[in-house]
Amino acid sequence: PHLLAFFCHGCIVNPGEPSIRGVVDTGYSGNLMLPMSIIEELELPIGGLQEGILGDGTSKLFEVYLGFVIWDGAIQKIEINASEAGVLIGMKLLENHRLEITAKTGGEVRITALTKL
Repeated sequence: PHLLAFFCHGCIVNPGEPSIRGVVDTGYSGNLMLPMSIIEELELPIGGLQEGILGDGTSKLFEVYLGFVIWDGAIQKIEINASEAGVLIGMKLLENHRLEITAKTGGEVRITALTKL
Protein backbone atom coordinates (compact mmCIF):
# COMPACT_ATOMS: atom_id res chain seq x y z
CA PRO A 1 0.00 0.00 0.00
CA HIS A 2 1.04 3.59 -0.54
CA LEU A 3 1.80 5.60 2.57
CA LEU A 4 1.63 9.33 3.12
CA ALA A 5 3.83 10.97 5.70
CA PHE A 6 3.15 14.42 7.09
CA PHE A 7 5.67 17.03 8.07
CA CYS A 8 4.73 18.01 11.60
CA HIS A 9 6.51 18.41 14.88
CA GLY A 10 7.09 15.00 16.42
CA CYS A 11 6.24 13.01 13.27
CA ILE A 12 8.65 10.54 11.74
CA VAL A 13 8.96 10.67 7.97
CA ASN A 14 10.23 7.57 6.18
CA PRO A 15 12.82 8.40 3.50
CA GLY A 16 11.59 7.44 0.04
CA GLU A 17 7.90 7.56 0.96
CA PRO A 18 5.72 10.34 -0.50
CA SER A 19 5.18 13.22 1.88
CA ILE A 20 2.85 16.19 1.70
CA ARG A 21 2.12 19.38 3.58
CA GLY A 22 -1.40 20.12 4.69
CA VAL A 23 -3.46 22.84 6.27
CA VAL A 24 -5.09 22.17 9.63
CA ASP A 25 -8.83 22.81 9.30
CA THR A 26 -10.52 22.86 12.71
CA GLY A 27 -13.92 23.05 11.00
CA TYR A 28 -13.36 19.74 9.19
CA SER A 29 -14.38 16.77 11.34
CA GLY A 30 -12.87 14.04 9.14
CA ASN A 31 -9.30 12.73 8.93
CA LEU A 32 -7.87 14.05 5.71
CA MET A 33 -8.94 15.71 2.46
CA LEU A 34 -6.82 15.30 -0.65
CA PRO A 35 -7.20 16.66 -4.16
CA MET A 36 -8.18 14.05 -6.76
CA SER A 37 -4.80 14.45 -8.45
CA ILE A 38 -3.05 13.03 -5.36
CA ILE A 39 -5.70 10.32 -4.84
CA GLU A 40 -5.29 9.20 -8.46
CA GLU A 41 -1.48 9.31 -8.25
CA LEU A 42 -1.56 7.06 -5.17
CA GLU A 43 -4.23 4.81 -6.75
CA LEU A 44 -6.28 4.81 -3.54
CA PRO A 45 -9.31 2.49 -3.54
CA ILE A 46 -12.73 4.09 -3.21
CA GLY A 47 -14.65 3.17 -0.08
CA GLY A 48 -17.98 4.83 -0.86
CA LEU A 49 -19.76 8.16 -0.47
CA GLN A 50 -20.17 10.24 2.69
CA GLU A 51 -22.35 13.27 3.34
CA GLY A 52 -20.63 16.29 4.86
CA ILE A 53 -21.95 19.61 6.12
CA LEU A 54 -20.03 22.61 4.76
CA GLY A 55 -19.24 25.78 6.67
CA ASP A 56 -22.22 27.56 5.13
CA GLY A 57 -24.59 24.85 6.39
CA THR A 58 -25.19 23.15 3.04
CA SER A 59 -24.57 19.45 2.61
CA LYS A 60 -22.43 17.79 -0.03
CA LEU A 61 -21.56 14.20 -0.93
CA PHE A 62 -17.85 13.43 -0.77
CA GLU A 63 -16.13 10.40 -2.24
CA VAL A 64 -14.34 8.45 0.49
CA TYR A 65 -11.10 6.62 -0.25
CA LEU A 66 -9.11 4.27 1.95
CA GLY A 67 -5.46 4.92 2.62
CA PHE A 68 -2.63 4.71 5.09
CA VAL A 69 -0.73 7.54 6.74
CA ILE A 70 2.34 7.64 8.92
CA TRP A 71 1.18 9.66 11.90
CA ASP A 72 3.19 9.90 15.14
CA GLY A 73 5.57 7.30 13.73
CA ALA A 74 2.85 4.66 13.30
CA ILE A 75 1.02 3.47 10.21
CA GLN A 76 -2.70 4.18 10.46
CA LYS A 77 -5.50 3.18 8.08
CA ILE A 78 -7.85 6.13 7.56
CA GLU A 79 -10.71 7.35 5.42
CA ILE A 80 -9.69 10.11 3.01
CA ASN A 81 -12.17 12.51 1.44
CA ALA A 82 -11.76 13.77 -2.11
CA SER A 83 -11.87 17.52 -2.42
CA GLU A 84 -11.32 20.34 -4.86
CA ALA A 85 -9.57 22.21 -2.05
CA GLY A 86 -5.96 21.63 -1.08
CA VAL A 87 -4.73 19.15 1.50
CA LEU A 88 -6.74 19.53 4.71
CA ILE A 89 -5.92 17.84 8.01
CA GLY A 90 -9.11 17.37 10.02
CA MET A 91 -10.00 17.06 13.67
CA LYS A 92 -10.46 13.27 13.57
CA LEU A 93 -6.77 12.84 12.69
CA LEU A 94 -5.87 15.35 15.41
CA GLU A 95 -7.85 13.51 18.09
CA ASN A 96 -5.71 12.98 21.22
CA HIS A 97 -3.21 15.62 20.09
CA ARG A 98 -2.38 19.12 21.21
CA LEU A 99 -2.49 21.76 18.48
CA GLU A 100 -0.43 24.91 19.08
CA ILE A 101 -0.48 27.78 16.59
CA THR A 102 1.65 30.92 16.53
CA ALA A 103 -0.83 33.31 14.95
CA LYS A 104 1.39 35.36 12.64
CA THR A 105 2.55 35.11 9.05
CA GLY A 106 4.97 32.21 8.86
CA GLY A 107 4.12 31.26 12.45
CA GLU A 108 4.80 27.78 13.77
CA VAL A 109 2.14 25.07 13.94
CA ARG A 110 2.96 22.29 16.38
CA ILE A 111 1.05 19.02 16.71
CA THR A 112 1.98 16.82 19.66
CA ALA A 113 0.44 13.54 20.74
CA LEU A 114 -1.09 13.84 24.20
CA THR A 115 0.60 10.60 25.29
CA LYS A 116 3.97 12.21 24.54
CA LEU A 117 3.42 15.29 26.73
